[in-house]
Amino acid sequence: MKLGGDVSIVGLGVDLINVDRIRKIFLIYRNKFARKILSDKEMKEYENQKDKAGFLAKRFCAKEAISKALGTGFKMGVHFNQLEILHEKTGKPFINLLGDSRSRFKFLGARNAEISITDDREYVCSVVIVEG
Repeated sequence: MKLGGDVSIVGLGVDLINVDRIRKIFLIYRNKFARKILSDKEMKEYENQKDKAGFLAKRFCAKEAISKALGTGFKMGVHFNQLEILHEKTGKPFINLLGDSRSRFKFLGARNAEISITDDREYVCSVVIVEG
């Protein structure tokens, strides 16, 4: 599918998560779970959150969608803490890839990735499009 010019979709990932599932994991593992899935930058943001489990649910869902868009899942050296979700000043989320996840992105011939995250009390949904 062409988006105009030489840009095409080279990866698509979608994930839907029940927030209570992450809350249960969080109640057992607390910060150990957070350290497993968050980058150092994200940990700083996490520490200031009132709803830590909700924050982790959004990040977990977004990172699942990114791993699917890369076509690897969490294999081939791609790990949760290499997939950063940061925010522009406007609040719009963007993806920053580290380590092997960045290498996979380049291997796909990708030039850009877009992410959308939506949530309500029960569910979080994320969609990622990787463009080449």
